[in-house]
Amino acid sequence: MFFRLMPVINLNAESVNVKDNKSPHMKPLLGNGKNKVGGTGGSTSAGTLATAIRLLGVVVALLAVAVSVFVSHRAASLRARGRVGHDNSYDVPTFFEITRYCFIFVLIKVFSRFFSFGMDYHVDVEQVEKFTSSSPRRFVSSRETIESGMLSTKTRYPAIDENTPQLKSNNVPRENYCVSEFAEYRESRMKVEKTLQAGLHIPYYVEQEGVVGGTTTIDGRQCIDYTAYNYLGLAGDADVCAAAQHAIQTYGTSCSASRCAGGERQIHQELETLLADFLRCEDSLVFSAGFLAVASAISSLGKSEADLILYDRLNHRSAIDGILSSPASSKPFPHNDYNFVDKFLSAHRNDYRRVIVAIEGSYSMDGDLPNVPEFVRLREKYRFILVIDEAHSLGCCGKTGRGLSEHFNVPPHCVDVWAGTLSKCLASCGGYLAGRREMIEYFKVNAPGFVYSAGISPANTGAAIGALRKMISEPERVSRLQGLAKLFYELCKTNGLDTLDATGECAVIPVIVGDFYKAMKVSSMLLDQGIHVQPITYPAVTAGTDRLRFFLSSLHTKEQIEFTVATCAKILIAVEQ
Repeated sequence: MFFRLMPVINLNAESVNVKDNKSPHMKPLLGNGKNKVGGTGGSTSAGTLATAIRLLGVVVALLAVAVSVFVSHRAASLRARGRVGHDNSYDVPTFFEITRYCFIFVLIKVFSRFFSFGMDYHVDVEQVEKFTSSSPRRFVSSRETIESGMLSTKTRYPAIDENTPQLKSNNVPRENYCVSEFAEYRESRMKVEKTLQAGLHIPYYVEQEGVVGGTTTIDGRQCIDYTAYNYLGLAGDADVCAAAQHAIQTYGTSCSASRCAGGERQIHQELETLLADFLRCEDSLVFSAGFLAVASAISSLGKSEADLILYDRLNHRSAIDGILSSPASSKPFPHNDYNFVDKFLSAHRNDYRRVIVAIEGSYSMDGDLPNVPEFVRLREKYRFILVIDEAHSLGCCGKTGRGLSEHFNVPPHCVDVWAGTLSKCLASCGGYLAGRREMIEYFKVNAPGFVYSAGISPANTGAAIGALRKMISEPERVSRLQGLAKLFYELCKTNGLDTLDATGECAVIPVIVGDFYKAMKVSSMLLDQGIHVQPITYPAVTAGTDRLRFFLSSLHTKEQIEFTVATCAKILIAVEQ
């Protein structure tokens, strides 16, 4: 029987393990990956024989039904003429007799189908491996035939199903499955090749040595660095490093679980309490990544198609991903245009259940600030949920680095969600959400990036605690950073550099160059002069506004900034000529 010939097969993502089920027919399978599974040899003649038996079964079954119908009709005719009596053996077939013929038909069909499974569906080890890769979590035993699974994924040999249309692989364009033919890949490769042909540096994935602060070392050469958002210079601070090391000694290198399912540690609560107190909020929640924090806040608040998310068109990609993963409707508004928000909600607020408005504290590509007091006023007017991402404003804005709440003198409770990262002024890696206690409790249950992600590591938690304490105890770092940013901005204006809408009130200052290749060229020429700055190009920014983005640090000196701006101005003039 077929089931006795079937091996027990465990299908998993790593291997195909064929176990002998003590049938003598299976012994040859164990030594040869090309032997057939589930047949007596699987030859073409066997497949032909099985097909013939199947056709014969169908013919016999049809004849049985035809005879039954003929006899029934003939007997009925004789009875109508009075020629058939109750004692005559030639009587009308009973219901049970007709049922018997139907049963014979079904039985023959099943037998022919069963026989074909044992002979003409050649399932070899290679086919099993293909099935394994497509269904890595399945377990197939001898009682659950592997054919049923493999047939459902259309892995029969084409020779068996000659009448079934087969998809030819050459009908699928290579650009639909081969990554080297993807339009996006080819475009990026073309840009890289043209940059190299021009003799310029590729500015991405540049290896830097040691701790990057006001300076960095590239290929053994020291350069002034403007690529790291080590705004307060705490990434290499001895006290911060010691705090991270102490956390590792106490808790190890990983929490090894999401916080709600075994990854909760006392050090997490210590950081959250410290953050909430610093931001003057009721509570806070830390994530393993700032991207997760922002995306989760937005997606978990917009839970219904009846909700609306209004967002600044220059919002970070983390906010965009949160919007895309939410069922809520969404609408971008012109950059920093609170009047647009006012007019839109005046006409449509009652069309939606919840409305979430998402903006940034300091825009990472433009270096400008939103008018928070106006957004707070609109929040009270239209009862929407206001989310502000302070990734680039925490530690940079406000007298003591408490961000836009301090900068604009806005009570923290007037904003529903204060979001941010730990990777910039807090010299770590991770993210946070802060606000009212009820809001944080809501996120603990509903934020996917928190619930379904491992808790932030002890080292990162410890580093953030050390950096936050340092920022509190040394507020002069904040004031020094703000002074250097203002100096850089003013020198740019003096030298005629285009900084868009930046005001010098935060540590991000862009210098507009024009197009992709010009941005790459200016960046490369600056590196030759010992200045390391990152070009930001389309699609990260609007085409035609390709730029150099300068991140300022409290570790920079006045002389470094003066040299940088003067050199940048000279190179831009040379490139234009």
